[in-house]
Amino acid sequence: MSRPTSVSPRPGSAQSSQATSKAKGFKDIRIDEEVKIAVNIALERFRYGDQKEMEFPSSLTSTERAFIHRLAQSLGLISKSKGKGAHRFLTIKKKDGSEMAQAVMTCTLTHSMKHAIRNLIQRFPVTNKERTDLLPKTERGNALTVEAENNREMNKTSGRLNNGIPQVPPKRGDSELDAFRQSLPVFEKRDEIVKIIKENRVTLIVGETGSGKTTQIPQFLLDDCYKNGIPCRIFCTQPRRLAAIAVAERVAAERGEKIGQTIGYQIRLESRVSPKTLLTFCTNGVLLRTLMAGDGTLAAVTHVIVVSTSASVGRNL
Repeated sequence: MSRPTSVSPRPGSAQSSQATSKAKGFKDIRIDEEVKIAVNIALERFRYGDQKEMEFPSSLTSTERAFIHRLAQSLGLISKSKGKGAHRFLTIKKKDGSEMAQAVMTCTLTHSMKHAIRNLIQRFPVTNKERTDLLPKTERGNALTVEAENNREMNKTSGRLNNGIPQVPPKRGDSELDAFRQSLPVFEKRDEIVKIIKENRVTLIVGETGSGKTTQIPQFLLDDCYKNGIPCRIFCTQPRRLAAIAVAERVAAERGEKIGQTIGYQIRLESRVSPKTLLTFCTNGVLLRTLMAGDGTLAAVTHVIVVSTSASVGRNL
């Protein structure tokens, strides 16, 4: 049987030092040091955990129960003993409405670590469910779901473009339309067009109707960003709503995807986009309403392509 010791711990013991700081002022209580350390650990876990109540076994002595009562009181907890003899239990509860101090851990990230984390977030954006999981339990529920629904409805009714972050595009999928794409006149100028857009903030591209300006130039940018691992987010306007839908579906088919993935569209009262959408076709009116509401949405856009009946104006933001 281990000999009883005073509340003062053995020198050099980290756990004993912590126990002493918690039990300061309990010099009149003498318990085994192993019990003292175990009680401190149990109360610390209960204090910062989600459990509302914990119970100590009836095998404790009256001295050990006295130590637990005083330690719980110093930590802002409620302790109560009930029962008699071998059936006497000690219960610990948290005070109603009290907020326990939460442990805070800080760390310093190097520049390379910040760059790696930024790339991961761009490749794998945080979903609404993950944002909800990061919230305290008291703030969870339908808060973010309601907010997302409100934002979606606002975008539909107001005709504004949705928010998002640039990401590195996925690899182009196989499609039976590849041979047709390569036969278009604009395909021969692919490298030259991409180079000019990279070197200039505003580029004016003029070509014959049917040369592939609207369907291919946005894809040139997506393929170049995938090749070089550069995040992008592109808006491409169309003069009419039906044209925006048709072009979006065509481009998605040429990339072997379904509409609403990498390629989507957004018009007044209707949208087919997702957090992974990097190329959004919209009407000129939707882009104008977005600009009138402020530059918050366009702050994360890398390219804006404005298509008219006579030319395509591409801006590299």
